Amino acid sequence: MKKLIYFYCSPKLRGFDETEFNFSSKYKVHFDEDTKTLTVAKDSKNYVDNFFGKNIELNAIVGNNGTGKSTLLKRIFTICHSEIKNIEAEEIILGFELTEFSHPFFIYFDIEKRDCKWTEIIYKDNKLCVQRRLEDFDKDVLNEEDHKKQFNVHHCQYITEVLDFEMYDNTNYPTMGMMRSDLSEYPYDNTKMMSFFSYQLKQQSFFLSNSAEKIKLPFTYPEKLEIFSSYIPYKVCMTLQNSENGEEDYAPPIDYLLLEIIKKLRNTSEDNFFVLYHPPKKFENSILELLLVLFLMSVSEKEKKEILKYMDLDTFTRLKSTDGKINDIFLFMEGKKSVNVAPYKEFLKFFCDTERKIVINEEKRCLEVPLGSIEGFLNTYPHIAGEKQFLHFSWGLSSGETAMLDLYSKFYKIHKVIEDSERRDILLLIDEADAYFHPQWQKNYVKDTLDVAKQIFEGFGVQIILATHSPIMLSDIPKQNVLYLKKEENAGTKVVPREERLETFGANIFSLFKDTFFLEGSGIGSFAEENLEELLKRIHDLKEINEEEIEYIKKRIMMIGDPFIRQKFENEFYICIEKKDSQRSLDEKIRFFEKEIESLKKQKERDKNDKD
Repeated sequence: MKKLIYFYCSPKLRGFDETEFNFSSKYKVHFDEDTKTLTVAKDSKNYVDNFFGKNIELNAIVGNNGTGKSTLLKRIFTICHSEIKNIEAEEIILGFELTEFSHPFFIYFDIEKRDCKWTEIIYKDNKLCVQRRLEDFDKDVLNEEDHKKQFNVHHCQYITEVLDFEMYDNTNYPTMGMMRSDLSEYPYDNTKMMSFFSYQLKQQSFFLSNSAEKIKLPFTYPEKLEIFSSYIPYKVCMTLQNSENGEEDYAPPIDYLLLEIIKKLRNTSEDNFFVLYHPPKKFENSILELLLVLFLMSVSEKEKKEILKYMDLDTFTRLKSTDGKINDIFLFMEGKKSVNVAPYKEFLKFFCDTERKIVINEEKRCLEVPLGSIEGFLNTYPHIAGEKQFLHFSWGLSSGETAMLDLYSKFYKIHKVIEDSERRDILLLIDEADAYFHPQWQKNYVKDTLDVAKQIFEGFGVQIILATHSPIMLSDIPKQNVLYLKKEENAGTKVVPREERLETFGANIFSLFKDTFFLEGSGIGSFAEENLEELLKRIHDLKEINEEEIEYIKKRIMMIGDPFIRQKFENEFYICIEKKDSQRSLDEKIRFFEKEIESLKKQKERDKNDKD
């Protein structure tokens, strides 16, 4: 197995003060830029080989927001995939360990000179630190093809759980999360998003259809895809609604025609626009009407008028079923140069073909498509939806299960692409690994991901480097496998030495959160912190003691979730109360004795007068 243990890049990555990154504390690697000397010290006292299992390794990159975790992962991905002429750097060093030989080797690239050198580090005579000058590296005179092979030292894939068009191409596997019918409000390339989303569903379907008997998942395999209607595409709804309100500037004539055609289809003369918001009694018909609306949006005003006229003919009105009427409209429009009717007809055929085994669930108002038919459905749907997603999809899983399914589907797709390759090492770079996951799923993430990765990539060596914000996930990873990033004030990002951090594996999650993610202050929310400071001041500033004030302060103290902090506040409160009571008692005694003294003085004066 080949593991990435070191990465050097000059000039520095954007936002970093560092040029080098160590991914394994088994070796401490440093490249001196002035002397061009590589120092490799072996220190395995805290390192456990095969900790995560044979032929699998896991590393994490952590740090607060803006430290450059994604930047680092993307640069590693780019270097592993690009030809030397396309790399935005001057010098690069990649360090690897071959576990079967248990020693590291390093590849040096001079981008400008198109020069490649490499060196192998072998420790002899109990010498655990080796220095190697760059001029002593073995030099390979490589042609362009060989350079490319040197860069492609792994099957390297970048996976992210957030929308990232920067990294979207055919060589990596990002996702965009679930989209909904308000897609048109987003300022992205919606056609690309639709293609992206459809590909994601196909990938999940492919995985589920082919892995059920081979791979054990931490949740029950879904047997069907549920498809729900988003009703009328958002822009059409808004345009028609504005037309009903008399805002004609927003309502071109073709939208009136859309409304008239839908009325004809339903054999109704109802003038209220909102008939479009309320689907007919049969869910099946609502899907078919949406199909027709999307089709009508793609034809000209003239052709809409022709369709409206055609719908008055006996040949149309004699048809009773909604699908028959819509198919008749498609046949009427077939051959028109301005619109491609074929994908709409194909979708209608697929939808109405009972052999496809699509179940129409009127109670849940959804379609249920079995696994074997999903690919055919998804091949047809994007061609008619374009940038308007009028359906949305569910496997019947929780959001955490769906996110895990998406990750495993990517793993499976990667495996299918490379399963016949001679190279048997895979580097998986997972960005924003904790995105969308409930804490319980974060708790299971590392174990479940390792279990499924071992099954899918059997026979391969797999190294996973994940970027995360989750202290829950970090508690499953030893400190020596964690790269800590910290952004300095008025400076760039630095790598925090591992010896300065607390242990992570099996550690207290609150301690991890404070240590790893560099929280300042108390470790509680800023609003809560400010609120407690104000409460403490209020307790100390008590001037008068009355039942209303005591009750108010008690309620606020009881709201504190941490029992230790709550007890501290209770103690402080009662100490202050006792002090106030004590002070009040002393004041009353003073007033009493002052009265006594005054009375005695008067008595003395009376006695004196009596003697006189």
